Amino acid sequence: MSTKSKKSSVRKSSSKTMKSKRTKTLCISHMEDADGISSAALIKQAFGGDTILVDYPGMTDVLETLRNDEKLKTLFICDLGLNKQNTDYFVELLTELRKKKISITYVDHHHLDSKIIAKLKNVVQSLIIWKIDQ
Repeated sequence: MSTKSKKSSVRKSSSKTMKSKRTKTLCISHMEDADGISSAALIKQAFGGDTILVDYPGMTDVLETLRNDEKLKTLFICDLGLNKQNTDYFVELLTELRKKKISITYVDHHHLDSKIIAKLKNVVQSLIIWKIDQ
């Protein structure tokens, strides 16, 4: 009888040491206008998950915290225009997330330099950019 209890305790402890499965979906979107808020609402409706609304300076801070998120599986980034000053670090953070097999979709309507688009294409699974002339 003591042998059975030892076996069951071994099973329990080994299941605790197994890696946790990535299941979390997250959308990071711009907080200051209807574009970002609407994008986040549509992503949540279509894919579920959580939403973090940020301003432009705060977007890299949020990405930095995600480097250690062991549950994150899918990341949507919406309405967070990039420029020459923030692109390299932004792409570096996305590259770290991709190495962890996190799926990344970038959605935006802001004008992006062709060099920035090329860098994003090398990192993200889906790149959706459109520009509406006003």
